[in-house]
Amino acid sequence: MPVTWRWVAWFVCWVVFVYIIFSLGALERLPQKTKITAIAVLLPLFFVISNPLALSQWKEEHAHASKGTLSPRRPLLHRRHYPDSDVKFQIGPGDPAPKGLVLTWTGKLGDPQFDWLGSTITIVRVDGVLKLSTEVRNRNGVIVAKITNNICEVNKSQDASWEHNYSDDALEVKDERGRIVLQISILEDRVQIQGEWWHENGKGVRMMRPYPYDPIKPGPVFILMNPPL
Repeated sequence: MPVTWRWVAWFVCWVVFVYIIFSLGALERLPQKTKITAIAVLLPLFFVISNPLALSQWKEEHAHASKGTLSPRRPLLHRRHYPDSDVKFQIGPGDPAPKGLVLTWTGKLGDPQFDWLGSTITIVRVDGVLKLSTEVRNRNGVIVAKITNNICEVNKSQDASWEHNYSDDALEVKDERGRIVLQISILEDRVQIQGEWWHENGKGVRMMRPYPYDPIKPGPVFILMNPPL
């Protein structure tokens, strides 16, 4: 049973329990106002007590979902309007300054920013929201993860089953060695991305921030990878 429905069932049980204890026995003789006040306290108490555990279980369930839609976390206050021509991206995570270099796309809108051996990375802004499209393959050419306009799908088949963590605004995929091969975060002002892109011929490209981070040279690192001999 999904976590959400499981906790809805627990809340129904709690409501029934509260009803029973105030309808039977000595508590039934309490004044009506006292019972209403007690019930008004006990029902919200369920959410206060269960919320940390329920939220933890929901995040764990959500993290391993094979499908989902990435969307930026938008603050309730001080929201900015971005024109569709404002397309920015950053290689790797971190604050844009001084640890990260934010790049502004000045090419034709809708054209791929990168073309890695047949796998493209395309970032556009539609109605003010940044959207990313790309495919990630393993060394055998099998698609491991596919993102189309922020709609992501992770391949769960046996020959491409890698560990992944998914949240509302981010996706992280690890290979069988536990190494991060794709890391994406969708922000309001930019897309953060780094990872590995392989081709069916066994060659690949790794795009990442240098580690340890260099505060003087924050630019990305591109590594051409060949199949092992």
